[in-house]
Amino acid sequence: MEKLNKAVLFLMITLSFFSCGKQKAADFRKAILQEKQISHILIHEKGSESRKLDYLIQHDFNKALSVVDTQETEFDAIIKQIETLQPDDLTMGQQLKQTAIGYYKSLKELHLYSRQEIAQEITIKNAKGEQLDKELDRLLELSKEKRKLYQNVYEAERLFSNAMRKFNEANDLDPA
Repeated sequence: MEKLNKAVLFLMITLSFFSCGKQKAADFRKAILQEKQISHILIHEKGSESRKLDYLIQHDFNKALSVVDTQETEFDAIIKQIETLQPDDLTMGQQLKQTAIGYYKSLKELHLYSRQEIAQEITIKNAKGEQLDKELDRLLELSKEKRKLYQNVYEAERLFSNAMRKFNEANDLDPA
């Protein structure tokens, strides 16, 4: 009977340790994902990306640039928050943290690229004749450069997704 009690006690301690570790991993994953903040920046109806597009449509380039500054602050806050996370003893935690930082930095770089595009729009607005043609060609070049930034985001997202999958498997979490 005493052996049975010890076995039950051992099992209870093991299960409670496992469930605490699993909860810690789930909390870490939630902090890494930042879904609410990112969706507010990028796709929310009143988010900064939506406001920036509204200003661009209105040709209010100064306000659009101001929104880009706001986006930079928003992305910096997300990145800083993730940088402060301590994966401690979570299996694959450090890898997940680093790929998340890389992903959010690539998103930030893509969205801050708008500064160059907006500056070019201002230049185009004031150009005439041959200068206008040159400035329009430059806008096309900026679009090609932006495509490379999208490729960087796609690659960073792939690495982040792989790290998330490995983290979930290593910590016995359901996919997020």
